[in-house]
Amino acid sequence: MPRFVIMESERAELSPALPLIYEGINELVQEGHATWAAFAVPTSAADHVLYAISSIDQDVIGVICYGVDVDLKVITVTLIYVEHSSRKQGVCAALWAALLDRAKRLEFTVTVGPVHAENTVAQNVLHKFNCAPLAMTYIRRPNSD
Repeated sequence: MPRFVIMESERAELSPALPLIYEGINELVQEGHATWAAFAVPTSAADHVLYAISSIDQDVIGVICYGVDVDLKVITVTLIYVEHSSRKQGVCAALWAALLDRAKRLEFTVTVGPVHAENTVAQNVLHKFNCAPLAMTYIRRPNSD
């Protein structure tokens, strides 16, 4: 029996994955890698979610939130998160493979972003998934002289 099963919902805000989505957003905010304002998309009606459910206790253990732009033929990932006790067990890789399978069937490109410059965990994971950085955003904070 597999350790987890991948499910999909076209409405992230109505899915059983919603509490884990908020946990992931909260962790990014707490670590200074994002603001709550940046995450209107993962909880909007426009966002889809792939989520992993544990075969042991049926808890949601990982999510990938994404938007689909049919006109541009692009899937844009807005959040990738696996709860701590399920990391390094293939959950993220399985979710990513499911996303790529969906993109391939639709003949869509997958984009991810934005990723905070100090979020090295996300950068390393995306590098393992053969993603390359596309752009960098620079900021000059007030009183930075």
